[in-house]
Amino acid sequence: AFVVKLEQDDSDHLMLSVRDNGKGIDTAIEPDKTGTLGLRLVHMLARELEAESRFYNDKGCVFEMRFKL
Repeated sequence: AFVVKLEQDDSDHLMLSVRDNGKGIDTAIEPDKTGTLGLRLVHMLARELEAESRFYNDKGCVFEMRFKL
């Protein structure tokens, strides 16, 4: 199952989070250097939006991206 949230976290920033309940992700990988297209695209989007982003595990994989409106 996937959960996608987009919330305004202060007056001029949005927080996008995507969560699943899968096996998780290797947090040691570098998304822009991995061979998987999905992670590379997510990293490229974060860079384009000048966003702060992170991956971590919490009963599955969680991706968060914080960016200006």
